Order: sequence, then C-alpha cells, then structure tokens
Amino acid sequence: MGLLRAASQRFANHPLPPSSPANDFENRPVHNPLDQREMEAHMSGKAVLENARRYRTIASLYRQTAAFRPDQKWSLLAQAFEYERLAGTELEGYFTVRDTASRWEMAAAA
Repeated sequence: MGLLRAASQRFANHPLPPSSPANDFENRPVHNPLDQREMEAHMSGKAVLENARRYRTIASLYRQTAAFRPDQKWSLLAQAFEYERLAGTELEGYFTVRDTASRWEMAAAA
C-alpha cells in the first residue's frame, strides 16, 4: 500500500509543484526601456566584461600557483600571460567594434 501511495506523487517525499504562479509578482509585465539594438549591445557588453573578468581571475590563479610551485613557475606564468592576453583581446575587440559602428552611424547621419 505504501508503494502505491508513493507512486501517486512525483517523488515520494516531495509534492508536485503548484500549477499556477505563487503570486502576482511572477505575472508582472516586464518593462524594457531600451530598444532591441540597445538591449543587444548592453547584453553583449555584459558578456564581454564577464568573459574578461573570468580570464583575469584564471590568470590570477595561475600567478598564485606559480608562487607556490617554483619548478613549474615559468609554465604557469606563461599560462597567466595567455589568459591576460585573452582578456585584453576580448575587451579590445568589443570596444573597437563599438567605436567603428558609432563612427559609421555618425558618417551616415552627416
């Protein structure tokens, strides 16, 4: 009989989730003041900054590890240098494209 009761629930110890949202906050309309192009630029900017942050964090970890492993120091520092280069390339690529796009827009408006 216990097996039959357990089978009637999704999981034996957890009841099924409610089918409707818990409150009106979940049903609120999302107001977006940015148009689609600005939103895409904003989101890609966030992604670029997040990638650069991650690359620099990894580089920092390689440098810290190099301080405690003298036999592998140069290899670890080379890895740190590579991740710092990736971070710089990521940022440089984003701002170069943005700058070029804004120059084209200014030229088209003139």
